[in-house]
Amino acid sequence: MKPLPSEFRPLTQREIIKVLLIIVLLGLVNIFTTLYSIVEKHTMTFIEVHSVEMELIDGTNFAKYRDRHVKEEFSKGEVNRPRRRSNTSAELTIDKAISRNLVRVATCDGCFPHNFEEIVNNKNICSHTKPDSPVDLLILITSSPTCRSCRDAIRETWLQQSKNNTGTVRYVFLLGAATDDTLMNDVINEANHFGDMVIEDFVDSYYNLTFKTMMGFKWATKYCSQAKYVLKTDDDIFVNIDNVLEVTRIHKTALESKVVGSCALWKRPIRDPYSKWHVSRKSYRWTFLPPYCSGTGYLLSMGLVKRVRNISSNVSFFHLEDVYVGLCLLQLRYSVLDVIGFNRIRHDCVYRTSSEITMHYMGPSRLREVWKNGKVCFNETGVTITDEQ
Repeated sequence: MKPLPSEFRPLTQREIIKVLLIIVLLGLVNIFTTLYSIVEKHTMTFIEVHSVEMELIDGTNFAKYRDRHVKEEFSKGEVNRPRRRSNTSAELTIDKAISRNLVRVATCDGCFPHNFEEIVNNKNICSHTKPDSPVDLLILITSSPTCRSCRDAIRETWLQQSKNNTGTVRYVFLLGAATDDTLMNDVINEANHFGDMVIEDFVDSYYNLTFKTMMGFKWATKYCSQAKYVLKTDDDIFVNIDNVLEVTRIHKTALESKVVGSCALWKRPIRDPYSKWHVSRKSYRWTFLPPYCSGTGYLLSMGLVKRVRNISSNVSFFHLEDVYVGLCLLQLRYSVLDVIGFNRIRHDCVYRTSSEITMHYMGPSRLREVWKNGKVCFNETGVTITDEQ
């Protein structure tokens, strides 16, 4: 019996495995292609739906109601200081709006003007520059009136590179109004002493961070528009400024139309009412949040800051400030870029000279420790190992 021609010979075990691998790979490619088309379709649908203005149940705009409610709690008297108020907190305004069956709209016509009164401005932070020494980076730091120690620790550590706001890196702390008169006086005195704070008369609370960030964007475009890039961060973050500047060089093109940071793509809102980041269906009825970068630290060009600031007046208020910036980007048809090194968490050890860009959960003692010794580590419970406490 003649042997079979070579083209008809049985496949070897190795050849069978190769064929099976090719089939599996082709199947995976098909699956990923299908998933991509689904996501792309959902994205376009989201944009189209998000661009449709919806009527509120009682015809009152949520953002206008919330803005007015907070504004009514303040006096426009001397130095625009807030007067003593009742126990009513600005944090309750969302619940009050929901109890009145108000529903947040996606877009609107001038419903979020951000027209709060200035208590302290310090508008000259960026005015003293030399022709050969431009402002390469402006750092906006959201802070609470109660955390003077946080601001002092930052001034004494990683903000030293700003040379007291005379170098190519400038910074400003962003605050709302304290509800306690004594604390408010202390904060104003601090702002006048250091000349590095901006304060407006909305109630300073976690749920008003969007007001605070938009205040920073407004201030940046008005008083520091010559800055090339803007970093928004918080007062419990360690920032490696050299690495931030390196990111501006590496991602120069992307930064023209993207926000860079620790970013999330199409996350689902947290519906748990007990969560700090709870999102009710009345404040946001869609299945997915827009792409956004964690508010612990994100970077964008001054040109993009201006565009976000301009579009924000037509994007209804949303209480999660980093998501709100994502909503503005969505209207501009811009996106985000996730870059390794921007950390919304904290590693076991933080090093002063490393590839990390931002590091979260860094209180005053931890900031000073990493600045002094070049390193700070934590045990399993999150306690600083080198702390005496």
